[in-house]
Amino acid sequence: MPLARAPEPAPTPAPSAEPAPTWQWAVSVLPELAEHSEVDPGEAALARFVGWFGDGGSGRVYLLLDGVCHAVDGAMSEDGFHGSWQTKVTIRGNERRVSGMSLDITRGGITESGPGGLIYERDRRGRWQEVGGHGLGSFATIVDAPMSAADDRSLTFAGYWYGLTPLCESTDSVALTCIDGGRLRCERCTRVGLQQRIAGHGGGSGTITIGRVEPTPVDCTHACPADEWTTLLPRLATALAGRQFSGVLERAGPVVFRDARRCARERRRLIGATAAARKADEADGE
Repeated sequence: MPLARAPEPAPTPAPSAEPAPTWQWAVSVLPELAEHSEVDPGEAALARFVGWFGDGGSGRVYLLLDGVCHAVDGAMSEDGFHGSWQTKVTIRGNERRVSGMSLDITRGGITESGPGGLIYERDRRGRWQEVGGHGLGSFATIVDAPMSAADDRSLTFAGYWYGLTPLCESTDSVALTCIDGGRLRCERCTRVGLQQRIAGHGGGSGTITIGRVEPTPVDCTHACPADEWTTLLPRLATALAGRQFSGVLERAGPVVFRDARRCARERRRLIGATAAARKADEADGE
């Protein structure tokens, strides 16, 4: 009878790789991260804005630009308001031209294009009849910021997106000469920050300090204090890579209004704020 073969030893399992750092883990390490939101406020603002007239409804809004309230007639769609402004009527003989700029108020900002319009001619009874149109392909951005807030009467464009990069702002370094003639050098991160990078702009917009480690005395008979932050920073950077957070510019007011009265009120507020700031600057210069 042949002898039974001994079972081969099971292969030694390879050491499992360290799990990828998650957002939840990053927040547990830096609770300050929970203050940064990835929710886009423009979605709710657009829905509130569309509700002014309803999808497909027509009406008039007022745009506050360069200290002037401009009336804009148009219609609402699911992506915003599309209308015309700066309309001019020119009559030459039996031809009448109505020209204006197209204005689009959408989630990403406010743009204009044109000019364009319609051409009319008089018929035998003296009535104006549409006979064609005209237009140019110019395009300009009037408000280059996404929607950030809206209510039943006003709309604000003050949003922006930014990323965060964890970094060590400063280190504590100690070099000692030991009794045996050697030297001991200890270095560790003592202050951690989050560098804010605004989307569409080069470089960072500043650093938010989130933690500081007080220096600890070191002698040659003990090991250097643990440098926990330096080892955590690469994993924190991985957890934050590709994430975009929403921010809102401070002191930015609404620029689109449902009625002329609200637009005029905001215009007066801006004039007063500008005058107060100028007066304060003059007082500081005395």
